[in-house]
Amino acid sequence: MSHSSAKSGEPWVSFYNAEEIEVLLSLNGFTVKENRTLADLNDVYFSPAGRSIPEDQIFKLEHFVVAES
Repeated sequence: MSHSSAKSGEPWVSFYNAEEIEVLLSLNGFTVKENRTLADLNDVYFSPAGRSIPEDQIFKLEHFVVAES
């Protein structure tokens, strides 16, 4: 599935919560280095540029995870 997604330029999407993805990655030899939400990115990138996403439009399930082996 992730290969097909990558071929079309899409990220791999799952429905793991933050704790579940950390355990899954750990069991496979990875360490989570970053786990960010759209709210985190809003504060860092969008708000300083004057393009804040309204709180009621932030999708709460979305996470961006960076892991390394």
